[in-house]
Amino acid sequence: MKDCLLVGVILGMVAGALVYRYSNDVQKLADKGEQMVKQEVSKIQKAETNSQK
Repeated sequence: MKDCLLVGVILGMVAGALVYRYSNDVQKLADKGEQMVKQEVSKIQKAETNSQK
């Protein structure tokens, strides 16, 4: 059971890496998501520094 789960996870990671590598739309979507996360982190950091003052 654990072996099947491990194989599935590995195959999913490989498939995801290949899709990311060869699909421009997926790369753009991932980059957009990364930018959104960075913006949220910066908002949280700003709020934290403002609350400490």
